Amino acid sequence: MYHERMKLQRDAYPKKLDKLTSRCYFANGFATRIKNIVSCHRIADNVQVFWEANCKPFYYKKLNEYFPDLTETDEYLSKTWRQGWRLATFPGEIEEGFSNKDAIFEEFDSPIIIPSHGNGRCIDYEYHRIPEPIIKDYLRLFSELRIEDSFLEASDKFARENFDSETVSVHIRNWVDFAPRGKMHSLDPFIALMKEHPTSKFFVSTDSPNNINILKDIFGDNRIISYHGTDPSFDVFIDLLLLSKNPNLIGSVMSTFSEVAWWLGGATAKVKIAYGPRALKYMYPEHHI
Repeated sequence: MYHERMKLQRDAYPKKLDKLTSRCYFANGFATRIKNIVSCHRIADNVQVFWEANCKPFYYKKLNEYFPDLTETDEYLSKTWRQGWRLATFPGEIEEGFSNKDAIFEEFDSPIIIPSHGNGRCIDYEYHRIPEPIIKDYLRLFSELRIEDSFLEASDKFARENFDSETVSVHIRNWVDFAPRGKMHSLDPFIALMKEHPTSKFFVSTDSPNNINILKDIFGDNRIISYHGTDPSFDVFIDLLLLSKNPNLIGSVMSTFSEVAWWLGGATAKVKIAYGPRALKYMYPEHHI
């Protein structure tokens, strides 16, 4: 089919393309959309964004309500386009076996099939393990992604009023929307990692509000901070920006939300991933996060 011919396949590009469309379709989460947009800017000189908004399951705002400088298009099938949650790397840039994260998808994403990404030639979810030149390149791209002022103002205000120099960011993804991947999740490893910070407060962002209640019972109301807005399409970005503001980040396995928070914070936060017992076997020493 024509649209399949135009879809950009992994490594099917030279060092730079002239034009490329980032397809952010209705089922893409917010952080996944950002990863695809910055990847397209790495691959191509001129990038347009096809952004599906106001539809299930996420009901996001229009593109320019988040990112005023991005160029939107209302169609992509006639263009060369890219879709997905992978951060783009160029052919030969990452060696085989650098990452082991695809094995986690192969176990937990059934019935969805996630094809191998070049036998471990990928940087997704690898945080500080990513080679420094690639980190610098992506930091430049993330910094060029201008964010609408209201999000910056709201997140800065909340951080000034609630955070201190020891506040720890915690992102807990239960995968309540996808049962197979939910089998990776356990709250216990998050609690264990939080206990490594006995005097800190925690900013907690989660897809399951009950986690907040459980953590308050364990750590006390005064140590658990969360953001409560009235517009989910606004609040999702505030949560992401707030996660990015602290020097320590406890993140979820295979979560682009944890990952993009790290990038937006300048890739400086010390990251620990809360591997549940069923995913712990993939935390090899050479791939440790």
